[in-house]
Amino acid sequence: NQELLIRFYNHTLDLLKKAKATERLCFKINLKLGYLFFHAKQFDQLSKVLKRLHKLLSKADTDGKENRNDQTKKQKLNDNSSLFVGSDIDQHRRGTQLLEVYALQIQLYTLQKDNQKLRKIYRKAMETRTAAISHPRVHAIIRECGGKMHMQEHMWENARSDFFEAFKNYDEAGDPRRINCLKYLVLANMLTRSKINPFEGQEAKPF
Repeated sequence: NQELLIRFYNHTLDLLKKAKATERLCFKINLKLGYLFFHAKQFDQLSKVLKRLHKLLSKADTDGKENRNDQTKKQKLNDNSSLFVGSDIDQHRRGTQLLEVYALQIQLYTLQKDNQKLRKIYRKAMETRTAAISHPRVHAIIRECGGKMHMQEHMWENARSDFFEAFKNYDEAGDPRRINCLKYLVLANMLTRSKINPFEGQEAKPF
């Protein structure tokens, strides 16, 4: 029952706030709540959750910069100190979390057919993906929605590239959405008038 889960997650967030829980835990719960609102088509509530998620990431980014400044000061005080790797880990973690939020936003704007916002978030996601280690499903969602956006703009080659990447990532994740994505790939391939058979690739051969 979605309504029951929504109440459960909201109550959990209230408890976490009182307990001053870690931002990472609050992020995970908010993300789950966001997907519940998305599937329930409660987009006003989803928008509020997305703002909270970005606020959490902004705070984490500010705290991370302060920590890196402190680490730099410590290194200057001790010439024999080892290199700090915490900042790199934090940056990768933040990039991963940011991609997860972008994937949710991209699905929302695709459903709402808001191409202006979709294009903006898609570009941000493509810039962030190189600094993040995310689940293949997250990458697949971003590339599939990007492919649909390019199809609407008649940018067939870009659409074909996005659908191919989405198909590969869905396949790696074992997600059944790979079949639907493969259909889009075939269509985009036909519209580009490419002579390349998409089923000749190792990834698509079993299908």
